[in-house]
Amino acid sequence: MASSSDRRDDGPTPLALARARLAVASGKQKLDLIFSAPDPRAFVRGLPAEDLYFAVREVGLADAADVVGLASPAQFRAFVDLDAWSHDRLDGARVLAWLRLAREGAPTPAEFRLLRLGLDLDLLVLVLKTQTSIHALEEEPDPVLTSDNWVRSAEGKYLIEITATGDDGATARQLIEDFIDENPFEATRLFEAVRWELESELEESCLRWRQGRVRDLGFPALEEALAIWRPLPDGWRPREVAPDAGRVSGVPALLLAGRTRALFLDRVAEELPDEARGAFNEGLVYLLNCALVADGIDPKDLDLARSSLAAARDTLSLGLELSSGGEPGRALAVLVSTPPVELFRVAVTRLLDVQREADRAARPLLFGSGAQVALDTPDAETLAGLRRKRLRLFEGADWRPLRDRADLDRAVETIARARQAAAVLAGIGIDPARASELAEQAGRAPTAISASQLALTAAVRTTLELTALGPLTAEDLKEVGRLFDGEKLSGSARAGLERFFDERAPAATPVTREWVARLEAELGPPLARGGLDARFVEVILVAPGSYP
Repeated sequence: MASSSDRRDDGPTPLALARARLAVASGKQKLDLIFSAPDPRAFVRGLPAEDLYFAVREVGLADAADVVGLASPAQFRAFVDLDAWSHDRLDGARVLAWLRLAREGAPTPAEFRLLRLGLDLDLLVLVLKTQTSIHALEEEPDPVLTSDNWVRSAEGKYLIEITATGDDGATARQLIEDFIDENPFEATRLFEAVRWELESELEESCLRWRQGRVRDLGFPALEEALAIWRPLPDGWRPREVAPDAGRVSGVPALLLAGRTRALFLDRVAEELPDEARGAFNEGLVYLLNCALVADGIDPKDLDLARSSLAAARDTLSLGLELSSGGEPGRALAVLVSTPPVELFRVAVTRLLDVQREADRAARPLLFGSGAQVALDTPDAETLAGLRRKRLRLFEGADWRPLRDRADLDRAVETIARARQAAAVLAGIGIDPARASELAEQAGRAPTAISASQLALTAAVRTTLELTALGPLTAEDLKEVGRLFDGEKLSGSARAGLERFFDERAPAATPVTREWVARLEAELGPPLARGGLDARFVEVILVAPGSYP
């Protein structure tokens, strides 16, 4: 978080505006912005460490050495904390990579030394323990080496074989030589620690300190982060009194990470008065950090982080729209008075209701293994997305979070269609077990058939006065032509099909009318051209023996 100096009563400070510009700049434009500042060093050191870290990662480490060299020791330590850990395991090579960048970018060796001294000594011991092999020459006068990259301690007591290769090996050697040059006696003690300290104890100690610092950056503990996914208590209402002003002005970098489209939230946030923006931005950063922790994403996984942050913003926008009824003036008042976490949980509460409704609607339509919902595209994919741990809507070739009330309406409509389809099957007398039998008769896996195929097959057989329930045979297909007049269903056939559905599931008329239209569209043209080829019939089930 930024300090209180990043906020003034008369509006955003120049630093706050610079943060906003840095957030929206893309790629290497961030470098131009930093080095065009009157004092790049002061500009860099005035940024919150996490803002600067995400900027460096977006620029690319290979091009960001000069920026890293301008960072303060505390910022540099934050870079390592955020980037060199995978959950509870330290990646020594990542620490060496950051040290290499700092050495390349620091204006003087003395400033690099300050950056290095900002790291925990136990962490450097742990890095050397994983990247070197220490040989005690008193015990092993002529050690067998597997690498030609080695350094002898000043007093000749140890030979430090560097097992890291390439740039990492060169950086590890420079680190060891720095320790020896600065204080040979302390370097010997360091090498003894590398040799004798237990790796597990070192890692536990380093992790404990790292977790504390990461929490100070605004990343909460897991249990606290997961609280954003709990529904709100009954009777919750938006707050009436605005909270105290926060410490962050301008636009936080995380707010804009992964932005792809304007949300209801964005339009309302643009109207926030300056005196309310600090509290909102502080709450927003906290919410987004909670989302990363709850999703188990390390900040260094930038693409995953962007996706998680964008999803959290989408859900927050939905919560704001729901709590305000979608009325911009009311939404602005809610955004001023109510913490983003609570607005996020407004959406979570509604989405959990949708998820439960989707599960109940899907249950009668889970054939075979139960993994595939027996609906047609896109309803099948949409319903599957609504049953995921994190609800998603199917769009194009992928799923995305629900963003607004229109998305909720689409979800509710899909659930209603699923219930209608289930009602039709129940009216016909087809349960999941019977559906599996019919799939086997058609030579298909239970997960490869849909409710519409089952229902239309039964409707066609009844309209043709065929008694047995099952796939159509080659002889049955010859009779299907009697239902058509050219490419269109005859009036009597259409009436018969609609009557079949209305008698068994009168409330399902919207979806059954669509099914009848699909039957006409698929079978009408080939029948008008001379007949059906069973190999290309999908809208109804055909017995395997009907194929040529």
